[in-house]
Formats: sequence, C-alpha cells, structure tokens
Amino acid sequence: TVSVLYWGRGGRWGGRKKMLESFKKKFTTAAPHGGIIGAPGGSGWRDVRGAPPPLAPTRTEPGNKKKPVETKNRREMFEDALKGTVDLKILRQLAEDGIPDDLRGACWKLLLGYLPHDRSEWDAVLKEKRKQYKDFCDELIVIPDTVMERLEAGGDHKDHPLNLESDSLWAQYQQNQRVLSTVDVDIPRTMPSLHFFNHGDPDGTNLMAKMETYTGTAFTRNQQHLRRLLFVFVKLNPGLNYVQGMNELSGHLFYTFANSKLEGTSLTIEEAEADAFFCFSTLISHLGDNFCRALDRDELGIQGSLNHFVEVLHNCDPELCGHLEEQNLKPAFYAFRWITLLLSQEFIVPDVLRIWDFLFSDVGQVNTRVYFAAAAMVISIRADLLSGDFSSNMQLLQDFPPTNVDTFLLESSRLIEQFS
Repeated sequence: TVSVLYWGRGGRWGGRKKMLESFKKKFTTAAPHGGIIGAPGGSGWRDVRGAPPPLAPTRTEPGNKKKPVETKNRREMFEDALKGTVDLKILRQLAEDGIPDDLRGACWKLLLGYLPHDRSEWDAVLKEKRKQYKDFCDELIVIPDTVMERLEAGGDHKDHPLNLESDSLWAQYQQNQRVLSTVDVDIPRTMPSLHFFNHGDPDGTNLMAKMETYTGTAFTRNQQHLRRLLFVFVKLNPGLNYVQGMNELSGHLFYTFANSKLEGTSLTIEEAEADAFFCFSTLISHLGDNFCRALDRDELGIQGSLNHFVEVLHNCDPELCGHLEEQNLKPAFYAFRWITLLLSQEFIVPDVLRIWDFLFSDVGQVNTRVYFAAAAMVISIRADLLSGDFSSNMQLLQDFPPTNVDTFLLESSRLIEQFS
C-alpha cells in the first residue's frame, strides 16, 4: 500500500478531499499525522552562457596541470555507493562535496527518500509511483469534451454544464481554471536561460486537454509538463495553494531528472515529470511552512525562518550581524528569497545544482543547511558590507556578486560543525 501525505485546507496538516475518496481507497492509506500528498513513506546542460563549470576543483599531478587525479576515483566512489543496498550515510558524505551530473538524479531520489535503499526494488517502486502519478492526472484533469461524450451516452445528470452544484465536474473544471490562472503566470519565467524549457517552437499538444493558458502564448512541451506537475500538486494540497517560487523548486528537480540517467538509461520526459512530482512533494513537506501564507507572520512560517537565519548569522559573526542591524538591513530585504527558493535565484543553474547537492546531503536538516549557507554568503563579502552604507549594502545583498560556490559551501560546512 502506498502511503501519501496531504496538506489540508484547514492550515498545516489537514483532512481529505471528498472528490478523491474513491481514488485514495484504491491507492493510498492516510498517514496518521497528515501531511503533503506525494511525499514518500507517509511522512544535457545548455545555457546561453555556455557549458557549466566543473562540479568542484580537482587536485592535479605535479608538472601536469591538465590531468585531474581525483575525478575518476570520486566517480568510482559514487558508483560503488549506488550498488546493491545503498548506505545513505556514505552517500550523504559523498553528496555534500558534489555529485557527478549524470548520477545526480539517482542520488537526489535516494536522498529525498523517493527510491528505497535496496537497488533491486527500484524498478517495482518506480513503476508503482509513476502509475500513481498518472492516476492523479487522470482523476484531477477535467476534459470538457469527455464530459459531454459521457452525457450523450447517458451519463450522470450532475455533469450537465448547467448544473451549479459544487461537486459537479463543471464546477471542478472552473476551479481548475482558477488554479491554472496562477500557475501559468510563472511557467514562462521558470529558468529562462535554459533551452530545455524556453527554446524551440511551442508544442501544439496540450497536456491539459482543453484547459486554456492564461499567458497569451503557447507553452513548449517541457513547460507543459512542469505546468501539469504544479497543477496536480496544488489540487492535491488545497491548504497550500500555489505560491510563487514553487515553479523554481519543481523546475530544477524536473530539469535534473530529465537530464540524468537511472541505471544507465535516460528517462522519458513523462517519467522525469512523475519523479519530480514526488520529490517536490517531499521537499515541500520540509519547507512547506515557508510557503503557507497563513503562517507568514508566525514563528512557524517564513518570519520564523528569517529569525533563525539571523540567529545563525549572529552566532557565526556577531560584529557583521550587528552592523547590518544598525543599518536596519532586515533579512526580509534579501534573505527571504534565498531561504524560500534554496538559493536558486542567486546563481547560474550548474552552481544551484551543486548547492542542492550540499543541501540534500542532509535533507532532514535542509532548513538549517540553507541558513548556514546564507550566512556563509554574507560573511564572504563582510569587508564590503562593513565598509558600505545602507544603499550600497542593500544593492550588494540583493544582487549577490559572483562567487566560488565550492568555497562558500566549504565555509558553510565549517560553520555547521562549529555552531550547530
């Protein structure tokens, strides 16, 4: 039996939606504490700026600076770690220092709890999960033409277009349109530098059947897959609704899985979408309070996260933290985006994926890790901040200067060891 989590309409952990009762009886068992639907256990880069930089600096042999000596050994360590029954402790230690591009998808799925430790179980689990996601899509996407065909064949009168009852399919269709009106605004903005999402002619196929788009332009096929993923998530978690930024988190997962291999085989775009849906659900189960508008000013919500960040920065560098406070440079002015989007807006995509390797290496403490990573970013420009005024410091923090990601992640690890 597949156990799923559900974020209910009443706030944090909530109840079940009536229209899915029959479906959930077939596929799910409610977790006793509720949660996010989709979280497990009940609880080819092309960029307009060119190829990505190496994942991490590599040591070279004396007299031959072009020949790395650690890269091959490190890859072999990952391949060994992924054999048989995976030891997550070893995988986390390796992932913290960066994951090879083509192995990143498999490693993230293990670190996020989507894949079981026993590799022999992967095929069965993936088959079941991907079928479950397809059933979610079939259950939630209302196709007007199909409803009319059912009516003409003697279907339920409740599905008549003139029926105004809230549980009719037409009412669901209108509700779906309202969901898409919020999602569609952000789809074209997602990772705009990537050919994967934004280049090529728009695809004439509409994965959402007759559902209209609200941007005035047709979406590429990969944009449509991301759109459907977000639509299904929002429909299953009405207590959260769609919040700007969810597109960035799910988009990076979807892109990564679509460009990674699993057991030497590339995924279809549909498989990557399904896998990204479940891993996104898990990620939101850890970050969800930051996306819950009802908790914005609560210690459990984004304000609480900002307070934790300030506490970390003060512990790590009290002088710098005090200087920013004297200038009234509130973390909401710059760190809000860093924390909620896991730094995905501050760096180019290859660097973001490297940062997420570090964050996912201890996904249970992903919030703590992003606080320390953000603190390390601020400390890396402390000299400029201590000498700058409010205006220059605000500009510096809101448009963070280019930096060596591996260097500040190494500092993040040191700060975690010293202060957490």
